[in-house]
Amino acid sequence: MDNNRFWDFSLRHYTNAVVQGLCLELQETVGANVNLILFSGWLAAERRIFRPVVVSECEPFQEWRRQVVLPLRQSRCAVKRLQGRSEVYEVLKKAELQVERVEQDRLFELETRFDRAPLELSVPQLADENLRVYLATLPLPPARLAQLSEQLTCELFLDEPG
Repeated sequence: MDNNRFWDFSLRHYTNAVVQGLCLELQETVGANVNLILFSGWLAAERRIFRPVVVSECEPFQEWRRQVVLPLRQSRCAVKRLQGRSEVYEVLKKAELQVERVEQDRLFELETRFDRAPLELSVPQLADENLRVYLATLPLPPARLAQLSEQLTCELFLDEPG
């Protein structure tokens, strides 16, 4: 998909070392889906409310994740552990980015299934709410969830009022 605003958002924000670090920490410690973290933020930028049920009911997204994304990630991590950052590792890393792009395309196609947010909510407020909703699906203590949501919101929307 050529015109994917979500992909553009992700590329722009994932270069932020804090965002990347928090996303990877959540992925490695509690099994978070980095694309869903970024998607929660992007939906806020699009003034939409994140609801996990929409994603969980999307079987093509879930099947792609189970059968392609996760096994490829496991293979890349195993190669890194066994061989270090070898040529094979780099090939798998590049392939993983490509399959992540397909996952993002599938999420982008769901945009209109998420309700519009009330206008009185600022984008950062909505991002914080969206991130809290997604993070609540993970095994995180409430205080850590609030802290992570606040940090991610601040980093994703540094220039936004509110």
